[in-house]
Formats: sequence, structure tokens, C-alpha cells
Amino acid sequence: MIEIRGITKRFRGKLALEPLSLEIKQGEIFGLLGHNGAGKSTTLGILLGHVHPNAGEVFISGHSVQRERPLALRHVGAIFESPCFYDYLSGLQNLRYFLSLSGGSSEAQIAHVVERVGLTGRINDRVAAYSHGMRQRLALAQALLPMPEVLVLDEPNDGLDPEGIQEMRQLLLNLNKEHGLTLIFSSHILAEVEQLCARIAILNQGRQVFYGSWQEAAGSQRRVRLRFQAPNRAEATLTEFQLRKAGADTYYLPTETNLAALITALANCGAGLEEAAEIRLSLEDFYLGRIQS
Repeated sequence: MIEIRGITKRFRGKLALEPLSLEIKQGEIFGLLGHNGAGKSTTLGILLGHVHPNAGEVFISGHSVQRERPLALRHVGAIFESPCFYDYLSGLQNLRYFLSLSGGSSEAQIAHVVERVGLTGRINDRVAAYSHGMRQRLALAQALLPMPEVLVLDEPNDGLDPEGIQEMRQLLLNLNKEHGLTLIFSSHILAEVEQLCARIAILNQGRQVFYGSWQEAAGSQRRVRLRFQAPNRAEATLTEFQLRKAGADTYYLPTETNLAALITALANCGAGLEEAAEIRLSLEDFYLGRIQS
């Protein structure tokens, strides 16, 4: 659905994005991670044609954003940077105005999308009376009209309270599951990305440091917590199973190691095994490990 081929970007001669290549599959939710200034918004800006790369090209549904922008973006919706609306107009008037600039949409479609984002009861209120979460919902409604196949979101949960974050997450999951929408978004909220994305890209100072399934990669970095009454008596068994120290009471667990066999051996070696638990690597652990390595 989306193919990014070797894009680079310099601002005033300073390299902001090293050659970046990604492929995003149709119907997947893809996360773009990194600290402030890592290159996330630059990447999304190039994808949307707002930022021109110094090299490389982006294709959406086979069309080049740089050479065929209207064709490439005709089925793309986006929330890029901070969404802006006319506060003195109602939510519905804002939608109608912005749609008039891009070809319009039927009233039935507008009503459907407004209901979809949960704004039906407030769509005729002035935007000045909207909370931040309602403005985000209105921005999402604008991005969903007219019915895109790809949705690009730059920090969609920025500024939302916990309830708003949960509601946004469920809304995105429903859009993906029920309509097959392809989503690519950037976020600092790793717990949300962990629940939404199987595949991610991590940028650090404009350089790609990871791309792919973080769960598969994390699975190759198994760790186990072990506690003994007599740790010295466990050393031979730990060496036999090729365990290396990862921290206090934690060890790196080789991918091929049978955990049940390890626990049985440790229980019988006279070390007084008190605890044995495999540690699941969270996305936060994985992300920080990639950024700091």
C-alpha cells in the first residue's frame, strides 16, 4: 500500500533524515516511533507531499507522491501536526467548509462519519466550546471524509486524557478491523503502540534503527528472573544452559532453551530455587534498548 524508497531530507544543510526505506502493507496498523526531532513528522510530511525530500520517493497504491501527488493522495486521509478549525463555526460547518475545498461529500457520508467518531450530539455546537478530545475527534472526522483507504496520523493521542486515549485506540482498531483501513501513525505513547501495532519503525536522530515486527525481535531477546537461596550452587547449571547475567536476578535466556528443563535442572542442583519466571519484553524495553544501543 505504501512504499518509501530511500528518502532523505536536509534543512539548511543539516541532515534531518538519512536514507529511509519502508513498506507498509495494506490493512495493517504501522507505528513510527522516536524522540522529538528524530524525523517522524518529517517522514509523514514527505509521505503527504507537504515536505519535499532531497532524494528518494514515496509511492501510495503504486503512485508517486512526488510526481503524481493528486493520484497518490486521492484515497488518503490525514491528521498532520496540530489540526486547526474556525472556532466561531460549528463542527458541522467546519466539515462542510473544508470538504468544499476538496470536492465535497454527501450529507449522508458526513452524518455516518460524525456518528462513527462519536460527535453526533455535539456536531452543531461551535468549535470554541469543544474540548481537546472533541477537536481530535473532529479532525479524525475530517480525515475520514471522503472514505479513505489510508489514514496518516501524527500524534493522534497528543493531549488526550486516559479516557480519550482509550476511546481513540478503540476507534482506530474498529476502523482497521471493520473497514480494512491502513493506518500509519507516530506516537510517544508506547503502551498504545504496543496494543495497536505488530510492525514498527524506530528513528533516532534521523536514522532508522529498527524496522519490522518488534514482537518477533523481542522474542529473540528472552530473559528470565531467577532467585536462589544459595546462588553459588547454581553457577554450573547456569553455565551449562548458557545463561548470561542481564541484571540483578535476571539472565539472558537463549532462544532455543527449554525453560521447563532449565527450571528442573535448577531445582535439582541444590541452590534452593525460590523463583523462576520468564520476563516478557515490553515495547518500552525494546524501544529503549534500540535507542540506547
